[in-house]
Amino acid sequence: MHILLTILGYGTAIFSACFILVFTSILFDEDEEDTSGTIATIAILTGTLAVGAYMVRVSQRQRDEKHEKQILQLAAEEIAMLSNLNVEASRKILDDLCLQGTAQLQVTAEGVMEYVFSGLTAPESLSKPDTP
Repeated sequence: MHILLTILGYGTAIFSACFILVFTSILFDEDEEDTSGTIATIAILTGTLAVGAYMVRVSQRQRDEKHEKQILQLAAEEIAMLSNLNVEASRKILDDLCLQGTAQLQVTAEGVMEYVFSGLTAPESLSKPDTP
């Protein structure tokens, strides 16, 4: 879905930008006497350019949310193995989630770094009892 939205967004934006340039050149043509129609067309095309840019932004947001959902389910290395993301991209998204307050980075007694997502695990499952 987001691929189609991206293509439509970029297509709309490029189409609008091209015609804005054409009508702007017509506007500054010395032979043109009535400019109100040209100005109105440029205004409408500016609106469609904004709609195209909005479609691209929505598509990027959907893609980012999809990646965040993947990350909530997997660890950074597992993400790199099981998805189209590399380890660096996985860690960057995990770090962004930590900055947003969605996750916390904790280091275990063994020195293993773990990302903890509050609300996804029961509090008792976070503290593992030591067995003798």
